[in-house]
Amino acid sequence: ASTPAASMLLRDGGATLLVTAGAYSLVRAFDALTERRLVQQSLSRKVVHVLSGVFFMASWPLFSNSTSARFFAAVVPFLNCVRLLTYGLGFYSDEALVKSVTREGKRE
Repeated sequence: ASTPAASMLLRDGGATLLVTAGAYSLVRAFDALTERRLVQQSLSRKVVHVLSGVFFMASWPLFSNSTSARFFAAVVPFLNCVRLLTYGLGFYSDEALVKSVTREGKRE
């Protein structure tokens, strides 16, 4: 049998993976819509920003009430920040991502 602490760690780890995948999928969906010109770049950027915040707040109940849950939850925006930095600094290239999250379509 698992301990309550181990159960909470497993729950928080699973929630982190699920929310990270959801956040990635949200951005990817708008990348695709922008790439296919179904959504304007400026609208895509705004909707991604608004929905990302709403999605993240809506995901909070997936995490446990343990003190460590806040650190697991913080991993999601941290990974997204790292992702945007790697593309913004030119380590990787993804024009669809750049177009969906920037005003002018420039990675910088």
